[in-house]
Amino acid sequence: MQALLSLLLLIALLWPGQFLLVAPPAAWAGASQKQLQEKQKKLERIRNLKKQVILKEKRVTTNILRNQKRIESTATSLKQKAEQLEQAKGGLTSLEKQLDVALGEQKKLSDEVGHRLRSFYMGEHLGMLDVLLDAANISTFMDRLYYQRRIYEQDKQLVKAYFARTKELQSKKEQLAWQKERLNSNIRAIQGYQKQLKESVLLDKLLVDKLKSSQRAYEAAEAQLQQESYRIQLQIQRSTKGIQGPVAGSTGQFMMPVNGPMTSNFGYRVHPVYRSRRFHSGQDFGVRRGTPIKAADGGTVIHAGWQGGYGKTVIINHGNIHGANLTTLYAHMSSISVHQGQSVSRGQIVGLVGSTGLSTGPHLHFEVRQNGKPVNPRNYLR
Repeated sequence: MQALLSLLLLIALLWPGQFLLVAPPAAWAGASQKQLQEKQKKLERIRNLKKQVILKEKRVTTNILRNQKRIESTATSLKQKAEQLEQAKGGLTSLEKQLDVALGEQKKLSDEVGHRLRSFYMGEHLGMLDVLLDAANISTFMDRLYYQRRIYEQDKQLVKAYFARTKELQSKKEQLAWQKERLNSNIRAIQGYQKQLKESVLLDKLLVDKLKSSQRAYEAAEAQLQQESYRIQLQIQRSTKGIQGPVAGSTGQFMMPVNGPMTSNFGYRVHPVYRSRRFHSGQDFGVRRGTPIKAADGGTVIHAGWQGGYGKTVIINHGNIHGANLTTLYAHMSSISVHQGQSVSRGQIVGLVGSTGLSTGPHLHFEVRQNGKPVNPRNYLR
């Protein structure tokens, strides 16, 4: 009996809508005050446990979004480091070629300077006294003196050039060593980013699996998406305030953004396993990751970037048509091809299908909104 009562109490706490505890059970009537206090403490512990479970599942949705942004940031940093690595490799190759040329020139100068010095010490050059004694006249003396000075200046310039080239060579060697260190630094950074990316991808997969398997996590995600939908409504209303008439290129009739099966319709839907009933603000198309997404109609991009649980999202304003402002929304994209403020034409690619945000797999979530509020896309798709 005691075990049965405890079980009933636990069920009542976890599913309060099914049971209503107005007073302690009759079996408690003869219990002592101490026993009642102990039972109350057990109930309190169960309540706290329930709160912890709910909070933990809510954190799953937050962690999914945080981790996806970390993946995005790491991938971007990895791409930048890879580009820097290619530049460093190019600079290293150029520097090595310059070093080879400098080494050749230095060897040539070294040979010439060595030959000059050997010639000087072997006595091939006339001394000043020899010039004077051997000169037949003042004209010959001046000529010899002139050429002697020319040879001396030439030797002087040769030695100077040798030392200058040696100094330049040393500088290039130092640059080469610095460039190699920079190259190694970029390689180490890339290896670090690759490790982070692998860890992030694995963690994201685990979190998404949790989203698929946990009812509380699923319901927390659905609630967050509904809140995000309302924020988008306010965002659109602010962005389109005061716009009169259709935007250039807009027709008011929308083409299919992707070619693929529709996997979820607009309106209330029931989860096949959890049986919970939630409002779905658009239509889902089940297509492969990387499938091009086309603008349903011409218009102006008013949002291109992350949008909470919607992930990477593009919103296009098509202007005021038949007394209502129309916008289309494309969510859970893997990449975005347009930017805010850009004019797009009907059928132009705005991004690729993905599963960013609170999504359990690749698909396109497509919405049509009137004055910021979601409406059934079927009324507009042609």
